[in-house]
Amino acid sequence: MNARRRIEVEATRHRDIVPPDLAEPLEKLNEARRVSAHFKPPLHDGSLMSRAQAMDEPDILESAEELAEADAFAAYETCRSLLHRARWT
Repeated sequence: MNARRRIEVEATRHRDIVPPDLAEPLEKLNEARRVSAHFKPPLHDGSLMSRAQAMDEPDILESAEELAEADAFAAYETCRSLLHRARWT
């Protein structure tokens, strides 16, 4: 995590914007987004394909599809929870 990102994360904690139980899911969401948003190579650490290969299943493409769907549902749930529970001041 770069210095700017650490400052942003600490600022949200200091201001009590993000409920403590959502900090980790939000960081996982951000990590998953970062790999795809910054056009990392397909087998970059944390990429969808590298995670699918790590599942050690025979059909890597099916595993990748399942992971993408799980990431999407987790993103939706995390964002929905954040919007309903964040303290906007």
